Amino acid sequence: MRLIQLLVLLILSIQSTNAYSLEHWSFKDWNDYADDKSDSSAAWRNKWKISRWSWPGKGGTSYNNHRIVDDPAGSGDKVLQVTYPKKSSNPAGSPQGGVGFYAQPIALRREARLVVLEYQVYFPKPFTFIRGGKLPGLYGGHEGCSGGSNSDTCFSTRFMWRRKGDGEIYAYMPEKEQRKDLCDEKGNICNPNYGYSLGRGSWRFKLGEWVKVRQTVKLNRADRQDD
Repeated sequence: MRLIQLLVLLILSIQSTNAYSLEHWSFKDWNDYADDKSDSSAAWRNKWKISRWSWPGKGGTSYNNHRIVDDPAGSGDKVLQVTYPKKSSNPAGSPQGGVGFYAQPIALRREARLVVLEYQVYFPKPFTFIRGGKLPGLYGGHEGCSGGSNSDTCFSTRFMWRRKGDGEIYAYMPEKEQRKDLCDEKGNICNPNYGYSLGRGSWRFKLGEWVKVRQTVKLNRADRQDD
């Protein structure tokens, strides 16, 4: 059994055409939700405004892959622990590892230009990274921008770990809108049928300590590709 502990601080920066405003949403710990059951009645799910729970379980009947526990680093706070059973890989198969859901804690306005996501993740000792695994990220356009689906009208930018804990952004985005040399840059690996691996190995997840990750998604102007 492999375990991951997760703390989330989500910061959303919204830039409009004529003015700059900042909105943010944070979820620093699970202290107020220590008594939540690991099912659809969990109060933290309302706080996150989860719009769809993808897995584990069918019909919202099984939520055995996560629970609220004490911080393994000894802070005294509660954190969300997610489990990855041995031989779990594809959530469509068995056993199912991790959890998958869509959340909208802030309704982004149409004029949003910049979105920032930041959170902390803890891989305990020992943890076997094997071939890799996906972590929370951002999405836009519509749900389901993953799994080899067409991404002409959507995007998703999930963090991911690879062998030995190498980190990357695993992105789905409109292929025809990207720079021609994007796949030539060091650390970028492009798959014509699946997502883009961006910055693979530019950092490494460590075991036995909290690691903070942060990503920024900035929209280009409609009439040109910005730097």
